[in-house]
Amino acid sequence: MKPKSQAKPKTLAQKKKRLQEVTKNFTDWLTERIEEIDTDEDCEWGADFLDVMLDDIGSDDHFGTEKQNDPRGDGRNGEPQVRQNRTW
Repeated sequence: MKPKSQAKPKTLAQKKKRLQEVTKNFTDWLTERIEEIDTDEDCEWGADFLDVMLDDIGSDDHFGTEKQNDPRGDGRNGEPQVRQNRTW
C-alpha cells in the first residue's frame, strides 16, 4: 500500500501534528497486529522486533545517555527494567 500523497509540513506545528498522526496510526496498526497473534513464536518475534528497534533508537542516546527514558524502563542499572510510574 502506497502512502497518501501529501504536501510536506512546513511549520513546526504542522510537523508536530504530522508526527502525532503517524505515531497514532502506527500504534493503532501495531495494536491490531498484536490482537491477531495466535502463537507463542509470533509473540516472541514481535517482542524481539520491538526490542531491536528500541535498542537501535537508544544506541544514539535518544532515550538519554544512560537510557533512563527507555520506554521499556529505566536502563541506568543495565538492562531496562519496566517502571510503574513514568515521569517524563
